[in-house]
Amino acid sequence: MDISAYRVSTAYNKQLPTHNEFKMSQFHRRFCQCYTTGLGVGYCSIAPGTAGSILGFLLFLPFQTTSLFYALPIITLLLGVGVYTTDFASTIFGEKDPPKIVIDEIVAILLTLFLLPPSAVSWGFGFLLFRLFDIAKPPGVREAENLPGGWGIMADDIVAALYTLLIVWLAFA
Repeated sequence: MDISAYRVSTAYNKQLPTHNEFKMSQFHRRFCQCYTTGLGVGYCSIAPGTAGSILGFLLFLPFQTTSLFYALPIITLLLGVGVYTTDFASTIFGEKDPPKIVIDEIVAILLTLFLLPPSAVSWGFGFLLFRLFDIAKPPGVREAENLPGGWGIMADDIVAALYTLLIVWLAFA
């Protein structure tokens, strides 16, 4: 077998490159950076996760009376796009879960606020508890962080949101 036939036959046996090995278009790179950093809020030098949560809270306020029928599909879409873009953004930023990625906090606080009893007290309590669970990482939250790629980045905050919902609903029941 000559060398050219060898090159052709082995070329098809190689694994396909992962998305991280492909060159991203400039638009794709910018979109991932803007979306995952909450339009730049994640670049806040002090407590970017809290800044992202505040942005999520502010995004919630004009839509607080929106039916769950409409809110949950939108949050699910934001979550799906978040999983996809955070996977790429972590490659762009060169870290597994960089602090400047705040879309996970934004989506999780939106989920939390829409599922809480509609009152300023429950929303404030829920916001503080969510930040506590996101920072302290109780059992379940830390494990969710170990999921691969964008799933791990997004899942730990969703689990923190579930902890928050459980505590607040028990407190207000």
